[in-house]
Amino acid sequence: MLSGVFTICTDAGEYRIPYRVEIERSAIKTSTAVIGNMEDFIKLAQEDFQKAYLIFVSPGFSRLVYEENPQWISLYEGLTAQSVNYSSLEEFLIGLNKRAQSGCRRTKRKRFTGTLSSRCRSHWF
Repeated sequence: MLSGVFTICTDAGEYRIPYRVEIERSAIKTSTAVIGNMEDFIKLAQEDFQKAYLIFVSPGFSRLVYEENPQWISLYEGLTAQSVNYSSLEEFLIGLNKRAQSGCRRTKRKRFTGTLSSRCRSHWF
């Protein structure tokens, strides 16, 4: 908070006008929540990934990232430099160690021992 007094000197006299300024941390508002820090954003991403994505691509999000931790901005800028999609958000959260990687699992392959019909065979071979 910053406070003080403006002093205005005129032909009619001297006037003192007090002022007080409060600076609030920037926040991003959605229809259901106010995102004031990364913890709020991560919670939203867990609850509604689509809304989190819309915030992720919004112009004010980079400021939120920078205010939270300036080291994260390079990760964010790297992931959003090219085309941005849902996987960019997922990779960002993984980079912050806030989301587990969702990878494909390798399953045991089964060997096909049957025969293909002539129609299928011509399509595949």
